[in-house]
Amino acid sequence: MSENLPAPIDQPDFDNLPIDQQIALSALAEGCNNIESAERAGVTRVTLWRWIRYDPAFAAVYNAWKQELTDAARTKLLTAAPSATSAVLKAVEAGDAQLALSLLKSLGVFKPPK
Repeated sequence: MSENLPAPIDQPDFDNLPIDQQIALSALAEGCNNIESAERAGVTRVTLWRWIRYDPAFAAVYNAWKQELTDAARTKLLTAAPSATSAVLKAVEAGDAQLALSLLKSLGVFKPPK
């Protein structure tokens, strides 16, 4: 994977999976869709779907990898928070009333105090 994102191969139990499942996971990590990943692994998309849904070992590696990707993305996006905050403030200061109203609503300004 690019940009040092987590890969399924980094999961502790990846090497314990059958080779066709390792191939499918690696293809998914490369950005292939389910059909392409299944084809690379020599199985049908239904088989891949069943692995994801019903094979405990495959699902564990797949879900752990997805969680790591989500965590990595969240962490990376958090580094953009100061820039995003500045951009929102500049837009509000420039007179973006719709954004200002949306911001006030999301902050709960219009809710009665408890």
